[in-house]
This record gives sequence, structure tokens and C-alpha cells, in this order.
Amino acid sequence: MDSPKYYCVMLDHETDVEQLGFMSLIKHPANPQADNYWIQAKHGEVIIPEGTTFPVRHGYSFELTAFRREDPWEEGTSLIQMQFTKIRKSIVGIHRDLQAQRPIQENIASVPSHLDATSRAPLATQPNKTPVLLNLEAVIPDERTHADSQLDDTLPQMLWFSDEAWMLRMQRCPPCQLRPLPDGLRMPDVCYWPLIHPVPPDSDSTSPLTLYLDGSANGTHAAWSVIATLQVTQMDQVTEAFIGCLYGVVHIAPEHPAWAGAQSMDNIAAELSALAFAQQVAIRWPHNHSICIRPDLSLSRLVATATTVCKSNTLLSQICRAQGYWLAPTTHIKEIRGHKGFAWNELADAVAKWTLHNAPEEALDEFAALHDFATHQHDVAWTWMQTTHESVAACYPPLIEQQILQITQSDLKLGVKPIEHCEDADPGTLAMPWTMKATSANVLAVDIRSVKGTPSRRNSHRTIRLDQHWHKLQTHVIGVQEARTPSGQYQSMHYKILASGATATKTPLYGCELWLHRTLPLAKTTDGTSLTLGEAKLVVHYADPRRLIVKAQIEAICCTFIVLHAPCQTNPTPGQPTPGERAQAWWDESSRILTKCGTQGLCWLFVDANAPLADTATDLIGPLGAEPTNAAGEALTEFLQAHRLAAPCTFDQYHVGQTQTWTHATGKRSRKDYIFIPEHMLPCVTSSHVDVSHDTTFAHEDHIPVTLICSGWHTPAHPPPRYTWDEEKLLDPACCDAFQAALLTLPIPKWRVAVDDHAAIFEKQVLDLSQQFFAKRSAKERKISLEEDTHALIAFKRQALDYGRKNGVIHDQCFRAELKQVEKDVAKLVRRDTQKHYDQVLAKLDAAGEMSNHRLVYRMLHRLGRKKGGTPPGPRPLPMLRKSDGTHAQSYNEQQMMWMEQFCAIEAGLPITWNELLRRNEAAKETMPAHQFEPAVFPTAWDIQAGIASLKRDKVPGPNNLPPAVMKAGGETMARRCHEGRRGNHGTAFLAAMAKLGLPIDQVLAMASSAEKEVATEGLSNHLQRVLHDMLTNTHFTIQGLQDPCLTTRGTRPGDPVADVLFNLCMSKLLTDFHAMMAATDTLPWLGHADWVADFTEAEPLPSVKAHEWDKWANQLRGPIALLMKGVLATARKFNHTTDHLFAWCGILPLAQQVHAHRLRFAQRLFQRCPPITWRLMQADDTIGSWPQLLSDSFQWMRRHYDKPQILPSTNDLHAWIAHVQLDPYWKGRVKKTARLAFHYNAAQAEHMVWQHNFEATLEAAGATLPTNPTITPGPERWMCDLCNKVFQSTRALAMHASREHGYRKKVRYFAVGDTCPACCQLFHTRNRLAIHLEKNTKCYDVVQACWPPMPQAQVDLLDAEDKQTESQLRRAGWWASKAFDPAVQTAGPRLPPLHDPACEILYNKTLCRRPPDEVAYHNLQGHRVEADPTKHQGLWWHNSDLPSFILQSPQGVDSG
Repeated sequence: MDSPKYYCVMLDHETDVEQLGFMSLIKHPANPQADNYWIQAKHGEVIIPEGTTFPVRHGYSFELTAFRREDPWEEGTSLIQMQFTKIRKSIVGIHRDLQAQRPIQENIASVPSHLDATSRAPLATQPNKTPVLLNLEAVIPDERTHADSQLDDTLPQMLWFSDEAWMLRMQRCPPCQLRPLPDGLRMPDVCYWPLIHPVPPDSDSTSPLTLYLDGSANGTHAAWSVIATLQVTQMDQVTEAFIGCLYGVVHIAPEHPAWAGAQSMDNIAAELSALAFAQQVAIRWPHNHSICIRPDLSLSRLVATATTVCKSNTLLSQICRAQGYWLAPTTHIKEIRGHKGFAWNELADAVAKWTLHNAPEEALDEFAALHDFATHQHDVAWTWMQTTHESVAACYPPLIEQQILQITQSDLKLGVKPIEHCEDADPGTLAMPWTMKATSANVLAVDIRSVKGTPSRRNSHRTIRLDQHWHKLQTHVIGVQEARTPSGQYQSMHYKILASGATATKTPLYGCELWLHRTLPLAKTTDGTSLTLGEAKLVVHYADPRRLIVKAQIEAICCTFIVLHAPCQTNPTPGQPTPGERAQAWWDESSRILTKCGTQGLCWLFVDANAPLADTATDLIGPLGAEPTNAAGEALTEFLQAHRLAAPCTFDQYHVGQTQTWTHATGKRSRKDYIFIPEHMLPCVTSSHVDVSHDTTFAHEDHIPVTLICSGWHTPAHPPPRYTWDEEKLLDPACCDAFQAALLTLPIPKWRVAVDDHAAIFEKQVLDLSQQFFAKRSAKERKISLEEDTHALIAFKRQALDYGRKNGVIHDQCFRAELKQVEKDVAKLVRRDTQKHYDQVLAKLDAAGEMSNHRLVYRMLHRLGRKKGGTPPGPRPLPMLRKSDGTHAQSYNEQQMMWMEQFCAIEAGLPITWNELLRRNEAAKETMPAHQFEPAVFPTAWDIQAGIASLKRDKVPGPNNLPPAVMKAGGETMARRCHEGRRGNHGTAFLAAMAKLGLPIDQVLAMASSAEKEVATEGLSNHLQRVLHDMLTNTHFTIQGLQDPCLTTRGTRPGDPVADVLFNLCMSKLLTDFHAMMAATDTLPWLGHADWVADFTEAEPLPSVKAHEWDKWANQLRGPIALLMKGVLATARKFNHTTDHLFAWCGILPLAQQVHAHRLRFAQRLFQRCPPITWRLMQADDTIGSWPQLLSDSFQWMRRHYDKPQILPSTNDLHAWIAHVQLDPYWKGRVKKTARLAFHYNAAQAEHMVWQHNFEATLEAAGATLPTNPTITPGPERWMCDLCNKVFQSTRALAMHASREHGYRKKVRYFAVGDTCPACCQLFHTRNRLAIHLEKNTKCYDVVQACWPPMPQAQVDLLDAEDKQTESQLRRAGWWASKAFDPAVQTAGPRLPPLHDPACEILYNKTLCRRPPDEVAYHNLQGHRVEADPTKHQGLWWHNSDLPSFILQSPQGVDSG
């Protein structure tokens, strides 16, 4: 299609189709093809009939569409699907008479009367907010269709289908032979009567033929069955009669003739096999009946209708989906709940179980076509292409003779920009007004709160009142001084707050804040969108307790807000700078800071100057409200002159009302607060005034805010669209179905379109279409919606109140009683609606949790309220980044560029333009040789849908603004639309991958040489190697706010499974060589082989829990589980029960017994699949707590709780149990039943214990005295000295006695010499600390005793006397005797030999010869404990009043008599 061309021509007052065609050159005689076209002319939505005239006015435009006469026109055919050539030209007529110009709406009445009312549509209609734009050039097929394509040996070719029409082959097979019920079938009771006397069908069965499915499996075998019923009419009554059945066993060997794609012997394979064979019955059914298939597994319905994918038995699932495509026009699937007593479902279940145990003979040739279909896995994945519309063929490579796929070039480039390239706003040309109302206020401590635990949301009384006041005045921005708040970002009800931070002292001082209104519009864009400061991109240039400089970027409007708080004037201090000098220094420093930031553009300075302005008028300062100046005022004036800042409040043409903003304690008033603006902004000033209505009664404030209103014009850019998503709609099945239906109507670009253009077109269309269904509307909703009857009763109550007030009966007792009853009814209904609302919230929360939508779960829980008593999250830091040179980023783009530089350093990135990136990408492309294409590399619709299903719903959108939830809402339709053929690039994937990972080139070449010798890429196809190379070529990333991307030269893209491929490439050969080496050097058997793995999570560890951890876990879980028993058990009494009892009372099997159940479930799988070497290693471990011993304990637990222990082994022999587990087909069911019986037992025990404790507590509360178990009270401790037979109450008293009376000293005193440990060479500075070290460190103490004998008594007495004198000095100074003034330090020097070294004995003997020991006083502490008779229990004295009365009631009922 040609691009639109616009011409301006002169027309008469009236025109017709013929004249328009002549003027557009389409029907001009000079055009040789003029006779081959006919013209359709439109003005807006009005079609101009042929042979009639149409009035022409100034500004009218006409749209002409030319069609070939030989085009095949069929009624109901879409113009997009037809092959036609469309020529579109617009003609604009301009009338020379300017006085004839009138609005178009006034000329609608001039439309000729022969046009009907439906054609008189408005000439300019309001388009949808998210219209879906179609690129006709991308979707209109070429004149040469795929059917005309011929085989070209120079192009890549693949045998795509082994059979050109699988569905036709299935339909041509003879009808399935239904069998009677098998002999020996145990018939369910509910099935007898329907088989003898047909009963009316179920209300859901509306089709004549109904097929009921079921499957059965025991872990080693599986079977399926299909029950067929037909609706017949007997005596004017429709009944459902049994006509036959099919049944068979599941095979997993592909070579078996009855194999249908199953890969495991489980229940899913049985159910899906039943579905596949039932679909065969429906496909080959000879009669023209509508058919209903009724499985009892929800997964069967979801797979057959392509709603979901299945990870188990994927090939069988794809076969069911393919047959579901074929049966969609004539067959519908309705799920029936199993084991609910429905006759035909119970019959199917009985037949499946009979087949599982009897394995009857099968008719192998009856389903030969299905078996052949299952053996061609590629055909199963792509067979849906054989039944699609012919127009879809243009979206894929030519499929010649429905079998051979010929890959042609996709070389049609349309120049479509991806979404991420269109983020920048388009420059506008239309000027729009803006208005800014600014206020400066000194509020004196806006929020009194400690720094620790400060929340990000400010809700103090002072903040709320200021917020409400300024919001009521419609103030956009407020500069606040003396806030005294910590640094960070905060929020109030209407404002976003940036705080520079107060002084870090005990009493915070100063602190500046900037309040920005989040929702108040200050301007609008050309499309009417409001611009607010809440959406601005903020950058903090500077922040300290007296200054705050913030730059805000709102689309094309750039504002600078500066908050300053100058030092106040105080009395001079001798020896210190005068107040004027301090003010001059502060303003000079502020001037230097402001010079770096600049005041260009729109700029407001909110200043508490604490100084008057000059009393002399200048061009920047007016005479209004002039006051005598001082030194601080002169410094302020110099500051204003240096930066050309004006004070609008000093000009009478701007300022209205009083000028004073500050009141002294003496009552004197002056002006201290100002709002300054640059000189070039003076024409924007509208008015200025002092806010005398400001409420200062709730705080000690001596300042009154000053307000400045400015307005002007700006040229807004056309911003990129903003996308918001309604999470509830994304979960609504109705919205998802409507979205999928609309997605089917999107035309798919043809194969010739380049891949990048195809992706850009499709992403944009899906984004716009999804906004029509899932966009979040701005309508304000109530948190809790009330029902109609509740609203009606509330209205009635209001009417009653109005009636009572009007008629003066509001105080009448009868009226008040009736009104009170109405209020009770209202409260009851409101409680009902509130309960319903929170029930829905819990249901949504449960659904979000099942789908792993953690983001929605967090939002809902946060909305319900956070945990009380927890520490609130602190404020977010200010948006300011420091550069490497010490300065701060000056704009949002500069901040983003800093992030770009950091990421570039990590990824070795290079900034690059989009054009250069596209050029490199095109240069790297090369056609792949034909013989290297592999069909297995192309992703199927099943693979894409499985990938979509694996996405996490709560992830944020990527550069294309499409969240994963939209992809999930598209379901199978989205997967079909996402189909693209992958094109590979040239080069060696191995070299590119290694180079991308940052390895040096010499190592890469060495690895490449080794790989060539060892064939490291043997398991990786050439096609997959090129795909890998393409994944690592021209990888890049973008950052929001920056136009150009960054080209990475190291690492891989997030989410790419490149690591697994590279691991297999590098390690598979190493593992093979290691295997060969081990086999050559050792005789150990090798199990397994080097193979491809996707993740280490495939290995399943054996479950084991350490025995000593149970007590710790039990104590930690006692508190949380006791919370579930609120109202049943007092919190303080939770320690009277075991954790097992608490678990059982709450309906949970105790943890230790859960481990038993899980271990027994795992045991059967372990015995069947465990490698022999692993089993031998497990048997060799016979230590306490080993897995075999724990398994034996689990077997004993099962025998103790199972209700039929006679069928279990009666011995504790582990081998007997293992043989029983391997042969038992119902092992998993027995384990499940044992766990259920164990839970009932523990629940009964827990109920008894809780009842007993509650009963005793009730009696004790009533004053009863309950008997308790007698406790033996031990007698007091007695210690007797063996030297003098004195008795003492404790060992400490005995030691003090021995020291005073018998000269006892501690043993360590005879070995501690000096202040350094001879064993470890640590310096302790005092002998006392050395003695403590030796007592605590037995390693050093043992070495010292092994090397030295005890010192003589005289030497010990001398050292103790010195220590005693030192201790006395410390005590007089107020310290303990062991006070450490200096820390212990490690010194260098020779150490004593280690313990048990022969040198220890030599050193000991030499020392013993030099100074033999004498009397050893540490032996003087001798004593023993005196055992006394335990005191007897005092017992209880019982009275008749202490014994309560009981009424005995037997379990069988009340006793008679």
C-alpha cells in the first residue's frame, strides 16, 4: 500500500465522485489504467453516492479509495484478507472567499437530503483512548501467493509434515468398535438401574452422544476406559442408554502398537489416554451427532481446549490438544465431578480399575493411525497448521504441497520503531497556560518525632492541619523552614515532602522542607492531561539543615525550588564574629552554592532571611514595606543583586495587603519571609500576599506565610502514553476470554516482513488492545460496597430523621425506640456487607497466592494493615547522587547517566546509538546453509505457551510495557500469535560465547583448539549454535530517561539459558575423559554417563532430620501454634502441653509423625530407582540416627497406627519390610491412611489433655483445691570440713573457712608468675589477670603444670603480698581487684613446649632439682557433702466443702430412675 499523499486543490461549491477521481489523476485520461479502477469517495464517515453532488466548504477533506474491477468481492470477506491494491489520496478544498469560513458543525445542515440519517455522523469523532493501528502493508498478502511457489534448491528446505492431512486420515478410518462390559466386572450399585432401565440424562448432557472417561493407576501400571451413552426417545421421554465402552492399558514403549504418547504410569497418563481414545471415537463417529466428552479430571478439559499446558506426558497432552482442535466445531467438553455417585462416571471408574488388574487383550490395529501420529512428534506439534485458514499461510514460509517447508528471506523492512525506541516525547507547537501558587512558611517543628523508627508517611496533628490548610488554599508548592525533621522523603495526605534534615544534636534544630502537591494540576498538555508536581522527576542538588535545592522536571517544564533559612541576629559575643559578619559569611557561602546550581528557567526561592531588605528602591526591590536595614539586610541585598533576583512582595503592583510576616515577643512586627524569583520571571507574577488566615494557635509560631502566584505559557511536548493495569481485570475470566477473542481478530504480518518489524508491530498492537480490556480506570471506588437493601434502609433512616426534626418528634420516646430499631437493622446489614467484602478479599488473596502473585498478596496484606508494634519503615533517602569529583548530579538525565556508567563498568558496556546498533546487527546477519536447519529448534505453540505459563505474574513490565499478566491473559491465543521462525547468524557459537564471558583471546583460542580436537560441541546442533551466537551478539540494555542504549561486551542477557549450554559444552567432554580415566585406573563400577542437564535441582536428596534438632524446633513452634488456639487455651498454659498435642488440636499431624509419613512415601520410590552403589553405602551406615535406622522407626510407627497390622510384616527385619514395600501396589494409600489414623489418635489425646487442663483450671478458679502429685523437697546443702569437722551451707563458705583457718590457696597461685603466659605469650599486665587466664584456658594451664612444679610456699606468699597491695590501691580508687586498664596483647618470645612433648618432662625435672616444692597449701581444702533425709510431703487436709458434686451421665444417654 502506498503511503498517503495530500494535495490542496481548488473545487467548486459542489463536487461529485467523477470530478474527485479526475482531480486525483486516478480517472484522468492520461492514466492508462483508469478504466480498471472504480472510485469510492468519503467525507469523514459519509460515503458520497455516485451520480450525486456534494457541497464543498472551506477545510473539507475527501478520502478516495480505488479498487481494481477484477478483485474478487465476496460478502462478509474482510478487506484485510483480500488481495487488492488500495490507493489513498486526500484532497483538501480551499475557498478563496475568507468571509465564507464557518465552523464545520454549522455546515452539517448543508448535507444533501438524499443522505440518510445514519450517514450524517459527526465529521470529527472522538477516537478511543487506545485505538489499535493496523499496518496494512505488513498484513496484505503479496500478489504472488505461497501456492504459486516452486521448489528452489538454493533455499533451505525441510520435510515439515510426514502426512499432509492427519485429520483427514483419522476421519477416513473405520468407526471405533465399541465393546460390551467386560466379564467379571464388579458393578457399582448406582449403575444397575440405569443399565436396565435408561434414565433421563443429566442436565449438563445436551448432546445425543456422550462419552464418559476415567483412568486408574497404581504407580507401575495404568489403564483407561470410555463409556458411550446415546440419548434415545421412548414414550415421549428422552433417556440416556448405554451403547458400549472402550478400555485398555497404558503403554509407555514407543515401539508398542498401542502406544499413544504416554511417558509415565501415573493417573495423569491414564486420564489423558482415556481422553485421546475418546477423541478418536468422536472423530470416527459415523453419524452426524453433536458429541459431549465428560472427563472427571479438570486437567483433561483444560488440555483439550488449549487452556493450559501439562508438564507430565507432554506428547500425550499435545495429541489431546491437536485432536481438540479438530473436534472444536462439533464437540464440546464438560467436566463431571468424580466419585459423586453419578452412574456413568462410576461405571467408567469401575471398568478402568478392572482393566488395570486384568490387562485384557487389545485390538492393536484399531488405533494404528493414532499410534503413527504419536510417533511423529514434530507433526503433533505443528499439525494445527493443516486446518487453519488459507490466509494464515502467508504468515509462514511457503509450505509446498502441504509437506515441504521452504525457508525464504524476510527482507521487507517497514521501518517500524519498537516501543522502547518511542519513549521520547514529541516536541509540541501549541502553547498552553500554567499557574503556580507558592508559599514560604517557618512552622517551628512541623513534626515532633524521634529519628529512630520514623515512618515515611507523616500523620502527626501538626502535619495534618498544615496539609489540610494548604490543600484547601490550592497551594502547589511550599518551602518550609525550621521543620526539625530527619532527612528523607515523606508523604502526607496531599503532599510529597522532601526534608533536608535537622542538626544531629540531642535537640534537633533547623531543617528545611519542600512540600509538593501530588494531584493539584499546574498545567495541561495538548490532549487535556493534567501535569502535577507529584509526577515530577526530582533531583536534589544540595541539602543541609539551612539549605535545600531541588530541581523538578515535569514533561517540558523545568522548575528549581530553593529553600533557605538564614541565621538570626543575636547579641554579639566577645571574641566571636559579629552577627553581621556571620550573616555575610552565610550569604556568601549560599551564593557560591547557588552559582553552581544556577537559576535559569523557572525558579522560586523560599527564604526566611531574618533580615530586612534595603530601604532604597532598585529595579529588583521595590519600596513597598521598606524597613531600616542592617548588616544582615545589606548582605541579603548583595546576594539578590549578584544573582539578579527580584522580590515581588516589595512592589505594590503585585503585593496586596500587609507586608509584615514576623512578630517579636514584644509585639513588634517586621518582614522576614520572602519569595524571590529571577528577574526574567517578573512578567509571570500575578499576585503576592501574606496569608493572614494561617492558623497559628496549635503551635508557638511567630511567622506568617507569604504566598506568590505566578502564571505563564509553555509549549508542552506530546508525552508517551502511560499504561496502567487493573490487576482484578487481569484475573477476571470474562475479561480474559474477551481479550483472547479480540486477539484472534488481529491480522498477522506476512512472512516477508522483517523479524524486528514483525515484533514491533505485534507488540504495539497487543499493548493497545490489552489497554482496551485491562486498563485501570481513574474512577474512584468505595472500599466496601453496600447492597441495594442496605442503601434503601439507610435512606429510610435519613428520611425518618428528617421527619422527626421537621415535625418536632425527635425526642418522642416511641419515635426514638423505632429509630433505634432501624439503626440496629442498618448496623446488621452493614456488618453483613462488610463481612461479604472481606470474604471476597480473602478469596482474592487465596487465588493470588495459588498463582504465586506475590506482588498482589503484599498489596492486599498491606492494605489490610501491617503488624502492630512493628518498627515502621524509615523514610526514603533524598534523590541526590554524588559524582566521582564530589559534586552532585544536576538533572534527572545526569543521574541516569551515572547509573549507565556504573552498569557499563560492570558489563564492559559501550554507549551506542540505536542506528549504529541496528547497523551492527544487520552486518552480523548471514543466511544459514540449507542443510543446517533443524525443525526441532523452532519453538512450537506448546513451547511458547509453556514459557508464558512459567512467567511470574507480579513482575514489572519490560521496555515494551507489556506485563507478564497480559501474556498470561492471552493464553493459547497469545502463544499462537507469538509464533516466529528463528533465524541464525554465522560464526562459531563457542568462540562468541567464551569471548562474551570476558576471557582473554589467547585462552579463547586455546579452548577452541581443544574443543576442535575433543569435539566439545558434539551434542549441540549447528542451528542451535547459531541461535546461541545470535543470543550473544549485540546484547544491550537501556535505562529509563536515556535515549541511547549501551552495548555490552561481557556477560549474558538475564533470563537466557546460556549457562546450561556453556556448562554442557565445556564439561561433558571433561566428564567423559574423567570416566575413561577412572575406568582405566580402578575397578569400581561406573553408574550412569555424562549427559545434558538443565539444572542441579534434578537431584533429589534423601529426607533426614537430626535427632537433637527436634526439641529446638518444638520449642520454637510452640508459640506460633498456640496462637491458633486462641479462645480454647490460655496463652500462659501453652507450656502445660506438648507441641504434638498443640499440633493435633489445630488439625495438623505432629511434625515428627509427618516426617515418618514422608519417609515412608519416599521409601517405595527409593527402592525402585536407587542405584546399587548408593544403597550399599546406606546399608554400610549403622550409626545412631542413620537413615536405615530412622526408616525402621517409621515402619514401627506405621505398624502401631495402621488399623490392619496383620497385612504388614510382623518382624522388625528391614529386608522383610523392603520386600513388602516393593510388592505392595497400594503402598501409598496405606501410608496416607496411616497418617490419617495417626492424626485421629493424636487429636483424641490432645482433646483429652486440653479438656482435662481446662477442667482443672475451672475448678481452681471456683476455689477448689486439687490434689497434686507429691513432690520430694530436697533438704538444704551441707558441707563439712574434713580438717576440723565444721559444717557450712555452701562450697564458697567452706573455701573461705579453709583460706582463713587452714591457709588454703588456689592451686593456680603456685603456677602464675609475672604477667605473661609462658604457654601462649599473651601479656595481661597483672598477675591476677594471668591467674584468671590460666583457670579459664585449660590448654595453657595443662602446659604450665607439665613443665613446672609448684612454686615454694615462701615465693607464693611474697607474690600474694605484692598482689594484695596492688588490689588495695585499686579498691581505694573505686575499682575491682581485677580491673583491666590495658587490653591483653600478643608478644613475641619463646614459648613452653606443647603438651606431651618430651621436652616438658626434661624441663619439669630440671626445675624440680633447682627448687624442690615444700608444703602445698592448695591441698588444705578438704571436705564432703553431708546428705540429709528429704523432707516429707505435708499432705492435704480435705473437707466436704472442698469436694465438688458431680452428675454422672453415661455415654448411652440419661439414666432412667
